[in-house]
Amino acid sequence: MGTDTFCGFGQFGENMRIEVDHLARAGISPLQILKMATSQAADHLGAAELGSISRGAQADLVL
Repeated sequence: MGTDTFCGFGQFGENMRIEVDHLARAGISPLQILKMATSQAADHLGAAELGSISRGAQADLVL
């Protein structure tokens, strides 16, 4: 996801929801969008402890 998930306008996370909608409309699969928002973002940041649901990972998942 982009770096402007919350840029001071609207409610927190609203920009992410809009971005997900745009990605889906562009034909990107739900699985790929989920990877973009989690594991691929963590890989890009070099943060191996983030972006996965696994033993030893930080609890950064909100359902």
